[in-house]
Amino acid sequence: MFNADAFPQYEPPYESPIEEAFAWDLSKRLAAAATLQKQVLLPTQLGMFRCDFLLTTPTGVQVAIECDGRAFHRPNRDRFRDAAILADTEVQAVLRFSGRDIYQHSPDVVFIVGRLIPGIFSERGQSIVNKLCSPEAALQYETLDRGLMVEYVSEEDDTAYTYLLPTFRGSLPGASRDWRDDVVTIRAERGTSADELAAKYPSAFG
Repeated sequence: MFNADAFPQYEPPYESPIEEAFAWDLSKRLAAAATLQKQVLLPTQLGMFRCDFLLTTPTGVQVAIECDGRAFHRPNRDRFRDAAILADTEVQAVLRFSGRDIYQHSPDVVFIVGRLIPGIFSERGQSIVNKLCSPEAALQYETLDRGLMVEYVSEEDDTAYTYLLPTFRGSLPGASRDWRDDVVTIRAERGTSADELAAKYPSAFG
């Protein structure tokens, strides 16, 4: 029988099977003082956006996480949406994972969340995560520059880390696009929606 008290951050029902799978896999490992909120509204100058999850560390760092099914995968629009969230809220990073990653490579997804957000897991949870992840995910993290925004790539590859799409607040040295450049565009085009911006300023990765 499921014991809700054992995993207080797991609060079904969720809006999609992808989100439920992610919440279950993550909540089992979280530190006691970490929180995982579902479907959180974030007000920005582009309007109100709703993130699938808002993860808050024991020290108060907020990270938005999106579980992207293929039907909702709109990278050019999402880049403006994420830039607005970083500029106008307390969110420090936006992480995006594909539904296929969550279903097929869940241990790798959880592992990389833990590496990108130090202190989010309990000591026991982190130990389990380290044991379950693939060698490929562990190796990729060691070579990943956390200052870079990993752009959307083809889904021909089968590895979870390929689809990891972190956007961190702050400088992004060497990135193909700094999210702050998009904030400049958003402010210059005040009153324009994310969809309109995506159409007007297409990205090579869109």
